[in-house]
Amino acid sequence: RILSIPYDNTMVNSIDVVSTTLTANPDAEKWIFYSCNDDGVLGGVRATENAGMKPENVIGIGIDGSRSCEAFGSGKPTGFRGTMWLDSAKHGAA
Repeated sequence: RILSIPYDNTMVNSIDVVSTTLTANPDAEKWIFYSCNDDGVLGGVRATENAGMKPENVIGIGIDGSRSCEAFGSGKPTGFRGTMWLDSAKHGAA
């Protein structure tokens, strides 16, 4: 099942709304997160960590790399698996 979880593009709000979504879907054991930025993805991953989910049950892939050092630099296993950087000038060119 695919869920669309609206949030305000901040990590704090993503943690809040994903925490609520996890509570509302207790039977879901594995989660995949993607978003228009790393904040949304990392917030989702942090919400699963706060809920006690194991990192191997979570896959999060972000865009823009803004939070990747935070995620990968902690030394702890994480569901945040990667990020990508897009050159907006190249991708937005006609």
